[in-house]
Amino acid sequence: MLFNATPASDTGLPVVTHLGDEPSLSPLALADWCAEIGRTTADVLAVLFKLPAKPSTLALFEAEMREEVGAAIDAITRATDEKRSYLIQVAWVAFDRRLALHRRALPYGGSA
Repeated sequence: MLFNATPASDTGLPVVTHLGDEPSLSPLALADWCAEIGRTTADVLAVLFKLPAKPSTLALFEAEMREEVGAAIDAITRATDEKRSYLIQVAWVAFDRRLALHRRALPYGGSA
């Protein structure tokens, strides 16, 4: 496993605390890992779609999760600002694509 996640005391969301093999990861593997964070975060958010909630509540959760993804990647990478920005964008693109799949599947009672 590449990272250890522990629940954050203030939000209850998983927070990445350690990336075990980060220095030896290739740039593509690191980008893939960041994309997986984005996809997993979107999967968690998709669970909320099935609950009776106002659209504004879902939008708030989405904004909070986006912020947490960026903070988690920022906290574990020892990269330059440019590389960190790139990795966060990779995660957000994966997040957006997975979330779009969940939204399209929602009317049919499923999830991506």
